[in-house]
Amino acid sequence: GVQQDLRGRSIRTLAWLGDAEFEREVRLRLARRGDYPTDRLHVLKAKIVCAEAQAELLAAIEPELDEVEAGVVRRGRNLGLKAS
Repeated sequence: GVQQDLRGRSIRTLAWLGDAEFEREVRLRLARRGDYPTDRLHVLKAKIVCAEAQAELLAAIEPELDEVEAGVVRRGRNLGLKAS
């Protein structure tokens, strides 16, 4: 499957893809809340997708990560990647 095919990709490629998936999920959740002007949606999205907010979210879920997921986080930290 797709997951299997991506396991060998670099951590930078995985981070790039993860950023897109995270932003997509944030946009879907904001859109489900109501029909707001797009400039308001953009401001709300930007507050959630910023590096600081992503770091807080990671800190909250980190204790629940399995070994594979924790390994991906370590790889990202070793390369100095920041949530963005």
